[in-house]
Amino acid sequence: MECTIQEIIRGLRNKLLQECDWTQLNDSDLTPESKQHWTAYRQTLRDLPATQAIAEFTDLSQVVFPNKPE
Repeated sequence: MECTIQEIIRGLRNKLLQECDWTQLNDSDLTPESKQHWTAYRQTLRDLPATQAIAEFTDLSQVVFPNKPE
């Protein structure tokens, strides 16, 4: 079974979210400001399907993923 481009985009987005789950834990060593940047990054990732009309995409190069905070 072949995945659609939209399923691939959601999979990549979910992987990026999973990779930074640790930033939202109470015992993470992030400063409040840094945690806020990560929270915003994660929200942008979650909003990606709605903000970029991925239903119309035909290629992964059309997706603009947000930059990870430093």
